[in-house]
Amino acid sequence: MSKSDVVVLDTEFNQEKYPPAPRTGSVTCINSRGFHNVAYQDWGDKNSQELLFCVHGLTRNSHDFDALANKLSKKRRVVCPDTVGRGLSDWLPDHDDYQIQQYNMDFTVLAAHIGREPYDYIGTSLGGMMGMILAAMPNSPIQRLIINDIAPEVPHTAMARLGNYLNLDPYFSNLDEVEARLRETLKPFAPMVDEDWAHMARTSSRKDGKGYKLAFDPDISNTYGRRYWYMVYFNLWKYWVRIKCPVLILRGMDSDFLTESLLDRMLNKLPHADVVEFANTGHTPTLNAPDQINPIIDWLEGISEKRRVLAGIDFAFAYPVYDDKGERCGYFPDFADAPQDGPGLWQFIEEINKDAPHLYGGAIWDHPELGAYYNAPSGRRGAKFTSRRRQTEQAARTVKSPSPTFNCVGPAGVGTGSLSGMRLLHHFHTRAEIWPFGNCRAGDKNLTLVEIFPSYYFALAGIKVVRGHHGQLSVLNNALAYFGSEGLADDFHAAGPDFDEADAAISAAALRALAGKADIWSPGGASKCEGWIFGVK
Repeated sequence: MSKSDVVVLDTEFNQEKYPPAPRTGSVTCINSRGFHNVAYQDWGDKNSQELLFCVHGLTRNSHDFDALANKLSKKRRVVCPDTVGRGLSDWLPDHDDYQIQQYNMDFTVLAAHIGREPYDYIGTSLGGMMGMILAAMPNSPIQRLIINDIAPEVPHTAMARLGNYLNLDPYFSNLDEVEARLRETLKPFAPMVDEDWAHMARTSSRKDGKGYKLAFDPDISNTYGRRYWYMVYFNLWKYWVRIKCPVLILRGMDSDFLTESLLDRMLNKLPHADVVEFANTGHTPTLNAPDQINPIIDWLEGISEKRRVLAGIDFAFAYPVYDDKGERCGYFPDFADAPQDGPGLWQFIEEINKDAPHLYGGAIWDHPELGAYYNAPSGRRGAKFTSRRRQTEQAARTVKSPSPTFNCVGPAGVGTGSLSGMRLLHHFHTRAEIWPFGNCRAGDKNLTLVEIFPSYYFALAGIKVVRGHHGQLSVLNNALAYFGSEGLADDFHAAGPDFDEADAAISAAALRALAGKADIWSPGGASKCEGWIFGVK
């Protein structure tokens, strides 16, 4: 997408309906004087792997996203909170707490309560400013950010317009009066038809005696008024430039909050952001019609299609094809039906072990001919077992020497896991790029699998993996720093019988640091048959 993507709204659209959310809930958060509850609406499959949060503007509430959530929840879980002081959420005892830090702390508690990371985030106006800060934070769980009609700063004229009606706390005799008030103060909202205004009147008001008031704490306006000039000069540019995740900016072309000059500045400072602009729309696009919902769906699905994952697995992807004298002998020397390439080897291992559950590969040890090539458990050292090593293992020796792949005995016996791993690769080889075997064109698949060796990465950082030394937090953090990654929190403990979590952390850091080095991806030699440990030169 680009800045030229402009959607001209069709006033004859087929209006989305407003069914109630299938689930609602609340979560307890803390403020300066006690605890309060934050309410939320919950749409879609609770077990969905895709999670999206929708956060509203300054005086609005979760129902602003009813049409959008109903549509998006067909493929993902969508959670829409009422920020504190709005909708069904509690009001704060101290109106000084109505500030963006409080809102983001509450949101973080809610996200932890929902319990799935990473997630996507849509924020309208104030909700968008919240999202900018959250997405810019180190280790942010936000994977895709959508900003609806807000910049990292708010123009003086927009602040003044908002202040003209925010400081009032009107009383209404009926919902018709509520609707008339909303039509007046929120006139720039678009697209809006009678059904939308009626829905907004119902969901933006609360019963008060025999009449109605707006569904937000009037003390929000007290905080706004006293901090008016602070808000005029307050800006989030320092956060905006730190955002790394994909970003989509939505803008009403008549908006006084996100002006054209502010949009230009946002794109100059964050060139990877995409933009969709809506004609005949001010502040804010209401995201309640197909013309505004569909571009969001298209962007989310497009980013999903483009998103690529680099995953490392700790086992040998194949066997050596040269003998100890440097002569090419194949995976299984002198075996007439030996496979000749990686995919062939994985299929071969799968066929021999196909009746064994849980990807177990040890059935090959009992094969009348192939068992001879392995050093197997229970003293079954085959007559043809040698300490042959792949070219990548020979290259790694200057830093850390891996074990021979046919050894399946003892702590250094990588062969057992590799047999299971080769069965796994057989099932994945049509769905993933398995590097460097050339089983598909580079970039053809969203998933790239590479072979890793955690002890090698620790050794690169000058750390020996002996007696759990690498699992100590200070040691592990020093190793992470070597690869340019932030350290882990003080309460981190490397679990697993062999401090597996430390291995996972250092491998993730190494993959991140090494993936951008072009020479790492072209090892040459016999790598397309034998595989290659990622990062070994």
